[in-house]
Amino acid sequence: MLADLTLFSLKEHTEISVAILIVLELIVVWWNLKSPTQVYLVDFATYKPPPSYKKSSTKNIRELFKDQYSEELFDFQLRVFERSGVGEEAYWPPGIWNLEFTMENARKEAEVVMFGALDDLFAKTGITPKDVDILIVNCSLFCPTPSLTSMIINHYKMKPSIQNYNLGGMGCSAGVVSIALANDLLKARKNCNAVVLSTENITMNWYMGKRKSMLLSNTLFRMGCGAVLLTNKPSFRKSAKYRLLHVVRTHLGHRDDAYKSIYEEQDAEGIRGVALAREIPTVAGDAITVNLKTLGPLVLPAGEKLKVRHQRGVCCFP
Repeated sequence: MLADLTLFSLKEHTEISVAILIVLELIVVWWNLKSPTQVYLVDFATYKPPPSYKKSSTKNIRELFKDQYSEELFDFQLRVFERSGVGEEAYWPPGIWNLEFTMENARKEAEVVMFGALDDLFAKTGITPKDVDILIVNCSLFCPTPSLTSMIINHYKMKPSIQNYNLGGMGCSAGVVSIALANDLLKARKNCNAVVLSTENITMNWYMGKRKSMLLSNTLFRMGCGAVLLTNKPSFRKSAKYRLLHVVRTHLGHRDDAYKSIYEEQDAEGIRGVALAREIPTVAGDAITVNLKTLGPLVLPAGEKLKVRHQRGVCCFP
């Protein structure tokens, strides 16, 4: 009789324990489904070229381009370089200094900067190329076939299931666009790693014509690349440097002045280049104003919002 009661008691306790475990598992599943996916920036890396790529801007401009431009245009280009802040220790791809603006040299420039940044990123984070689920590369002016993402996938022999996106022609906003895209993809897919690379390629985009608005673009970029690892894996929560909270972007492409402010075209002699319009500061200022109006309510505490609302002459947040 006592043995039967003990057996019944053990059986009853076991059933209760199993029921509690099932309820706890359901609570965990419900909580995971309800709570928004968190996106973390684990780490980042920037590529620094070897010393052999370092060139004095003004000295080499004098040596290489004096015979390419008229005296007036040469002096203009030199003045722009001196005032642009490029500096005397900037890194330049060999194709520029050799005046060999070829597809092969452009590919070499892309490979050097992208693989260099990625090698550093993989070393910092401890992940392998096969751990990457999403790959996004942005480069406005160099969009070869196969794409830059395919170049990376082939070099590192990444897995066939990787999702890759190659963004081109998006200018300085491409970095924000890439992060926004990675954020959306990570919110839609669980347990994924995303790598975002931002670079620009100047080998095939050096302007050798006579139009001053296009000569300005020669001072914008040098040799470099940045790589970022984003993830939604909870295991990275403690080791990640940052958590992504908001992505804000304003597109003013509906305005003609904004659309034509940075415009790739051919000059009167048929030489391709990127023209920079005088309207750029105005357009950029308008975009920043709209961005701040959007971002302000997301990040400011309630007290600061009230102060802004009551200040005259300052754009108020909704």
